[in-house]
Amino acid sequence: MIEWHSLVGAIGWFCCCFLAFSALVMAAARWAESRWEATAAWRRFWMFAVLMCWLPGVLGLLPVPVLVEPVVQLPPLMTEGAGRWEVALGEPVARQPGKAVLPLLFTLLVGLVALIGGFRFVRVLAGVWHLNRHFNVSASGPVPARAQTLCRRLSRATGVRIVFARHKVSPFVFGLVRPRLVMSYASLEALDFSALQLVLRHEWVHIKRRDHQWVLVLHLLSALAWFNPFYLRLNRQLLAAIELDCDATVLRKRPGKSALYARTLLALITQTSAVPAPVMPAFHSPTHKDIKMRLGRIVRKSPGVSRHQQWWFGAGAGSLLCASVVLQPLIAVADEMREVVFQHPVPSARVSSSFGQKTERFHNGIDLAIAKGTPIVAAADGRVLVSTDVYGNRVNYGKLIIIEHANGLRSLYSHLDSRVVAAGDNVSAGQLIGAVGETGKVTGPHLHFEILSGDDRLDPARFIDFPVKPAARAALADERMPRVY
Repeated sequence: MIEWHSLVGAIGWFCCCFLAFSALVMAAARWAESRWEATAAWRRFWMFAVLMCWLPGVLGLLPVPVLVEPVVQLPPLMTEGAGRWEVALGEPVARQPGKAVLPLLFTLLVGLVALIGGFRFVRVLAGVWHLNRHFNVSASGPVPARAQTLCRRLSRATGVRIVFARHKVSPFVFGLVRPRLVMSYASLEALDFSALQLVLRHEWVHIKRRDHQWVLVLHLLSALAWFNPFYLRLNRQLLAAIELDCDATVLRKRPGKSALYARTLLALITQTSAVPAPVMPAFHSPTHKDIKMRLGRIVRKSPGVSRHQQWWFGAGAGSLLCASVVLQPLIAVADEMREVVFQHPVPSARVSSSFGQKTERFHNGIDLAIAKGTPIVAAADGRVLVSTDVYGNRVNYGKLIIIEHANGLRSLYSHLDSRVVAAGDNVSAGQLIGAVGETGKVTGPHLHFEILSGDDRLDPARFIDFPVKPAARAALADERMPRVY
């Protein structure tokens, strides 16, 4: 069972961790770019930087045991704060009116982030759907014979279907499963045979690298990460690097055609309009800055990445991988999202009073009657929040232990004769924590056992199978509850 406050808290920490680590990755990437010019066109470098931004949060949400203990242990945002069972240093804390507003504001903020992200995500998908409908078949129009020959060669080599369009758009590829290359008639008219060869060669490199699929995924992730300016900047840099790296690959085999390549780029910019957002532009850049940078690198023949730079990249990547584990708090938060399995705290005891409404008042837990001194074990893995002889002014409970579990759940054990754990101890399910007693307001030795979630008392029978003898069922149904809790 995953409580809403645990889910909201996990999403909140995911966003905080995502922002912080994205800032760290961007700072490292910008430093590398300022030091080595070739980094700007290194596709793999920026791809790694973008994916690294997601790593800490993904690690924290994986449903696998974490072998590395995080250095930064951040408390849950949406647990224990609401309710009279708020605990600090083993003693009750006075409820402050302002504290009730903070969880609500945090929940609204997380909800707003998720709502806007979901809307933008759906909008990208809708854009792809409209592209599929709009560019499903070629529009009628004249296609030069030599251009048809080049397009057929590309289609046979890549398996991509060529669609000719009347709209003045830059050539682009889209589609995850069955990609299509859209070529406008305006582009065919603006380019001669040699220029068209360069455009299709550029496009062949994109298709071979599956850039059209990567770019669609990047647009979907950017829609979800709309609130993170560091990630969005890295994403834009990656899109630019994809084009720059593709330019370098094309010119590497045609070093004498740099000038023609630059003129072709300018011709497409002047003859065509903007490219739809969620697709891979084949020969176009979204901003004047990107266009200027591309033309400069085409004309200057910028150097590639050296082995020395690749070595530094490997060292930096290793450091970021370590930081993604050390600096991510979601490892601890994700543990709260795992299923909690409870066991009987006193297996040999009988149920003397069940959970629910009684004749006189509501019973918040379940009573397990057994001889004084019988061992009590922890019902589930967790951390001891309270272990005290008198819990504030709640003298009726006697000696008491409260254990915090995952998902914001807690278990309470009262009327104890003795305690063998202290506040702050980590306990495992089945570990000895105390002994049955008759401290507090009782009529005989027993364990009063509760399970709590925030302000709510939950029926322990929902989590644990308490065997009840048939003869005792009628008595439990008609029992009176003289004890006051």
